[in-house]
Amino acid sequence: MGHTGSGKTSLAQVTAALTSPTTGIVKHFGNPWNYPKDIPLNIRRRIGFVFQFPEYQFFAETVFEEVSYAAKNFGLDNIEQRVVHALEVSGLSYEAFKDRSPFTLSGGEKRKVALASVLVSDPEVIILDEPSAGLDGSSRKMFWEWLRQYSNGNRTVIFITHSLEEAVLADRVLALSSGDVVFADTPREVFSHVNTLRRIGLEPPVAADISCELRKTMQFPVTLTIQELLSALDGGR
Repeated sequence: MGHTGSGKTSLAQVTAALTSPTTGIVKHFGNPWNYPKDIPLNIRRRIGFVFQFPEYQFFAETVFEEVSYAAKNFGLDNIEQRVVHALEVSGLSYEAFKDRSPFTLSGGEKRKVALASVLVSDPEVIILDEPSAGLDGSSRKMFWEWLRQYSNGNRTVIFITHSLEEAVLADRVLALSSGDVVFADTPREVFSHVNTLRRIGLEPPVAADISCELRKTMQFPVTLTIQELLSALDGGR
């Protein structure tokens, strides 16, 4: 997380081997490469990247062609079965969307197709740039529930967000400011420093902000959600 221009997307694209670092060495799964031209195909398969604006990665005439491209490119089998599964996991009906143009879909539908086009090859690491943008409240809730389940299945999920309310869902938070790492810790530790977060242009979650104010006059835990805050105010009952 970080304010606009903090380096979030640049770091994510280097992590995904989509661009080269200007200095230093990047390793993927323990191996350094000459980025980005000498990245082995198996590295490309193991790391999936979903852009902030899905239409930037679209090129095919139909949703089926768009979603199936990576699986075909990597020489995987059971292409149609993979596409069906990827679309359904992303929240889209295969029969309803397979023949539609990805360019004519709504913003939320485009994001789901972009996600499916990455999931179709079952990557070990998935990187998402502002993944909930364009989703309505119901779709956003379903998406984060799915993402938690996906990350629990021996998969690593890295997501970029402007919303610190979403950042509390992570196991670990990296806070950037002007290309520098300010925090790299658990959400509870990071969001205990609300004043520092504000100084780097980030508005802390409401629950974390209120609990910080309460700690000025009493012993009170760091809370990340309204539910946690209410429970703490009620004495944990």
